[in-house]
Amino acid sequence: MYIKTFMKKNYKTTHYIAATLVAFTLAGPLGAAAQNATSTPSGNGKDFCGRLGTVSTNLEKRISNREEQFRRHKDNRLETFLKHASSTAERLDGTRDKWDENRKEQYTKLLERADTDAKKQAVEKFRAAMDGATAKRRAAIDAAIKTFQADVKGMLGSRKGGLEKAAADFRTGEQAAIKVAQDACKEGKNIKTTRETLNRKLQSLQRNFEGDRRDANRLGVGLDGLARKRTEAFREAREAYESAARKARQDLKTVLGV
Repeated sequence: MYIKTFMKKNYKTTHYIAATLVAFTLAGPLGAAAQNATSTPSGNGKDFCGRLGTVSTNLEKRISNREEQFRRHKDNRLETFLKHASSTAERLDGTRDKWDENRKEQYTKLLERADTDAKKQAVEKFRAAMDGATAKRRAAIDAAIKTFQADVKGMLGSRKGGLEKAAADFRTGEQAAIKVAQDACKEGKNIKTTRETLNRKLQSLQRNFEGDRRDANRLGVGLDGLARKRTEAFREAREAYESAARKARQDLKTVLGV
């Protein structure tokens, strides 16, 4: 749940960048000025062409600011995830300490009941078997957790790079489209045609960006797969421990006669 929330919030952030850019470019005087323009860049036509330069300058500032906010947001989210993972590991260590104390108490009680050397040796053998099984289970669980964390971090890093590249491609394409419109204005080309060409290009860029965003969204399936892999490793570790523990208890019972 935490991972999915992490991803969902960042999809919205990146999508907002694209939506802001399109709205800023098409809304207001720039779009309205071109609606009734003729081939002669006069009146509204002049306003349209003049606004292109301002839009290009402001657009770069807006994109730079949004990308910086996006990077900080992503880094903060990743840091929060890693802190959450670290906190979970600390709680696990605390639980293990309690288990260790309980086992020691059980060993002590068993030794108190052992009234022959053979029984004492059996208890010591039981202790060694249980401690060994516990150590193996913990090592397997720790390895699964570290692998999961590393895989998630790598996947989120890949997703971050992919979304940032999509945003960069969107910016580059939009700036190029504005440059084409500016050149058309300088050459005295039809303003209405110029405006329509610009709009089509921006819409195409938006569709491409949405496609990249959807591809990144599919990483959720990958994260689910990593979680299943971790759960399976946990299951195998528990089963191996339980099998070793059953054998150790049975061997002890045979000697103690209980």
